[in-house]
Amino acid sequence: MKSLLVMLSILGLLLVSNGCSPEEQIVNSFDDRWQILVGTATGVGTVQMPSGGLSATPVWSGTGSAPYPVQRIQEFRDRIYLLLSEPVIVVLDRTTLAALDTIDLSGQGACSGLAFANATTAYAAMPTSESVAVIDLTVGAVVRQIPTSGRPVDIAALGNQIAVVIQDAQQLQIIDSRTNAIEATVDLPTEAPAFVAASGFTETFAVVALGAGKLPNDESTMTPPTMTVVAAADRRILGSFDVVHRASEGPQQLPRGLAVNSQGFAFIPIRQALMFSNTRSANRATPLVFEEYHQVSYYPARAMVILVRPDGRTIEVYDEFGENRKHQVTISDSVHAVLGIGP
Repeated sequence: MKSLLVMLSILGLLLVSNGCSPEEQIVNSFDDRWQILVGTATGVGTVQMPSGGLSATPVWSGTGSAPYPVQRIQEFRDRIYLLLSEPVIVVLDRTTLAALDTIDLSGQGACSGLAFANATTAYAAMPTSESVAVIDLTVGAVVRQIPTSGRPVDIAALGNQIAVVIQDAQQLQIIDSRTNAIEATVDLPTEAPAFVAASGFTETFAVVALGAGKLPNDESTMTPPTMTVVAAADRRILGSFDVVHRASEGPQQLPRGLAVNSQGFAFIPIRQALMFSNTRSANRATPLVFEEYHQVSYYPARAMVILVRPDGRTIEVYDEFGENRKHQVTISDSVHAVLGIGP
């Protein structure tokens, strides 16, 4: 009987020892790796996060001997869209980043922004032709032109409502994707509107205007930049307010972009500050970070705000409310556009 107890004790010790073996690997199901697509003067590269390493080989480097600079990168479903300084849009596969298609915009100029109302149709702001191009994504071609009241410089979609910023007319025009016609025109209170973003959370469009005296050949007395919040349902202006961190410096401030997160909070980089505003209350903008940034992008999959410093090479990543800086990386090439994507 005593021998049996000894054997059982030894067997138990062996089992415990094997269960705690240092050679056994722990499986971690959470993969924190992701990427930032960066548009440069010569193409598009990937920055591996969180390490910050820039890919040695570009994802896309244009055609021929003179690649076209990428001015903006946008994502929709399983596709990435590269907006160039030339009249062409390059389409990449979101997973492989392989080039799939090229949308020809010959005779219409370069596209300044894209909006997507459904799975098969994109709307492109075309400043040169003073129109919005309707693109059939199934064939990768422009199928219609919608004339606008002036130069459209940015565009955003909320359901079937397409909001277009008309800079020289100081207007926001609303296209209904069901009719492909301009259904409403909103006169904006501030000169030189430049950026628009949609908030599905608050059912609004946020429009940021540069103010007077900020555009080339505009010799007007400079005025502060503003943000105007417009209700998508009835196109009412819910609020309009200055985007400045010091009233005395307001006229000299120049907004560099606009991004709205999933909770309806807007981020606007100006000189020496990143401004923050709630599209629900629509009554003020406050400084969030006293740093200067020249680009801003929101990455919804990870709830992160991606910013580019004035040097054009330093990228900073904040949490969804801009309260904590999570990453800072510096790359070797100048950055014209950024977009966060998955692993």
